Amino acid sequence: MAGEELTVLRHCQKCWSEIGSYTVKKESLMLHTTELVWCTTCGAFTRESREIAGRQAAILREISTYPKP
Repeated sequence: MAGEELTVLRHCQKCWSEIGSYTVKKESLMLHTTELVWCTTCGAFTRESREIAGRQAAILREISTYPKP
């Protein structure tokens, strides 16, 4: 599906606080970066982690479908 847009969440790699978010077309998606960003919680420039919005909820839904031991 060309043109589908995704929301990408930006987190500090040290404290995992959310730095921001942005929307990007699926074909232009880039989750890896080496740039440093300012984290207001840490009060320093740190590396950022990027993930697609809703990913954690999808993981929890998947885990809930696993058979119980």
